[in-house]
Amino acid sequence: MGLFISPTVLFFIMLPILEEIYGILNLKKGSTFASMLMIGLVISCSLSSGMTPIAHVFPVIALGVFESIANMTISYADYMAFAIPSGLLIFLFMLLVFRFILKPDTKQFKQLDKADFKEMQTEPVTTREKMILSIFVIVILLWVLPGIISPILPNIAATIDSFGTAVPPLAGVVVLAMLRLEGKPLLIINEAITKGVSWPSLIMAASTLAIGSALTNEDIGLINYVSNVMKPIAQGLSPLLIVGLFIAWATFESNIGSHMVTSQVVTSVAVPIALSSNMVEAASLAAVIGLVASIGSATPPSMPYVAIAGSSGWTNTIQMLKYGMLVAVGTLIIALFIAYPLANLFINV
Repeated sequence: MGLFISPTVLFFIMLPILEEIYGILNLKKGSTFASMLMIGLVISCSLSSGMTPIAHVFPVIALGVFESIANMTISYADYMAFAIPSGLLIFLFMLLVFRFILKPDTKQFKQLDKADFKEMQTEPVTTREKMILSIFVIVILLWVLPGIISPILPNIAATIDSFGTAVPPLAGVVVLAMLRLEGKPLLIINEAITKGVSWPSLIMAASTLAIGSALTNEDIGLINYVSNVMKPIAQGLSPLLIVGLFIAWATFESNIGSHMVTSQVVTSVAVPIALSSNMVEAASLAAVIGLVASIGSATPPSMPYVAIAGSSGWTNTIQMLKYGMLVAVGTLIIALFIAYPLANLFINV
């Protein structure tokens, strides 16, 4: 699903499903197995957003920066040809980290079979639930349809896309508050605002985006300054070390800062230096930066849903930091020794 759906949207689609799994398996907050599932959901959402540029802004930013500097275009097909297999390897590495380092307690599940779930009776879906679910599905469709129908219905896709990401859920909230069943609204606004919204997470996400916008502002001059500092350093390195330097930078920054800022800043610095070197493929480097800039999930500033997961009680910020950084180590190694060579093989500009 994450190959063509926004990672934030995907997280909020999967979160209630995951909480239902917690209930079915009778998992308690604080257990290593419950923590593993939440951490895995967060990392997988981020990872999937780097595997394709479809409905994901981070790879698109990197590809756009390369195009603006080099006047050459990297096709989506070429990008996905290396990014999807590389992403699958990173996913496998994450599973190995869980299996051999996190080592979740699975004893309570070893003897489970179908008979253990026979007593679980599914309650009939009520009319209220059907109405809420229908509105939720419409909101999701308004988010994902533009990326699906744009090749065949570009005008309609552009119209829906012009709503942005905020209008569909806001419209859904209004409709839920207006519709009444048995004298009660489908959504009570006061309760939803006070009990259903993680305001600290939203404030943190907004602050991060504001800082990122300031850092990439041309009038600030930070990108030019960093580029001027990095250029003499990179010129004295071997091609492998140049590539490794920028991949390591993007990998680390995406775990402690905004993915959007990482993709913009690192690619803007890396591409001119790579173009000035005859031994580094600038297109491949930009594409790999787009991949690794999407994956970081170690700290709340990286993505809003990391903050939400860390404050959910099913895991915490320390565990997110620990296992997010372990996955980052694998991401760096795979990106340098597998993703970059694959990009050289598949990307033609």
